[in-house]
Amino acid sequence: LYKGTFNYKKNKISWNNYVDLAYGLIQQGKQDLTKSDDRWEVGTKAGYQINKKWDINGFATLRSQFDEGFDPDNLDLKISDLMAPGYLLVGAGANFKHQDWLNINLSPATGKFTFVMNDSLANQEVIDSDGFGTGKGKYGNDAGSKTRTELGAYAMISIKKEVFENMTLTTQADFFTDYLHNFGAIDVNWNLTLLMKVNKYVSATVTTNLIYDEDIAIVLERNNAGEPVHIGPAVQFKETIGVGLTYTY
Repeated sequence: LYKGTFNYKKNKISWNNYVDLAYGLIQQGKQDLTKSDDRWEVGTKAGYQINKKWDINGFATLRSQFDEGFDPDNLDLKISDLMAPGYLLVGAGANFKHQDWLNINLSPATGKFTFVMNDSLANQEVIDSDGFGTGKGKYGNDAGSKTRTELGAYAMISIKKEVFENMTLTTQADFFTDYLHNFGAIDVNWNLTLLMKVNKYVSATVTTNLIYDEDIAIVLERNNAGEPVHIGPAVQFKETIGVGLTYTY
């Protein structure tokens, strides 16, 4: 797990950057080695300060995973890979800042680009409960297409605060809705990390990730033969707990 911020400010001009990386493996008993965590996200924002609390800015974020992933019910079925999916958000908006711990960025004009850069995943077609093809891929792309473009409204809430002595809460929640397709259906990407400092070098972390996207096709129900009979969007939630070394610079 790595989180880093790299910021620059001069007069009313600011340039803020962040990197969020996580990768982990786990083996339980005689089961195969599997991923316990796999994600990366980078972001940049250039702003011009209007007053003490507000600035106008342009921003971009890119997120995906490092490694291929497989369906837990069918380990021969690949469901993800590097930049499959990958998500790029590019927009312009206004940022509200309260002290040093709360930021709210609002953008009425944001482009969301979904990438499925693995041929086998891009060509997968979602089949409905009647066994007919929907023409759509697993990540909202047209089957056979590696990209999807959306235009909508975006909001990001970011908090970093020491809630107790040696305990820091860091959380970021992104919300996006497409103007042109099913406006009002909100995509959510929410990450939360609770860092508990044991001493100068040792720390414990609790990390949660929540994703909801109406365009992601998830098997919600299978029949006795293991075949999917109900496919649709659903909340994806993951929690990890770890102990590691801390280095601050």
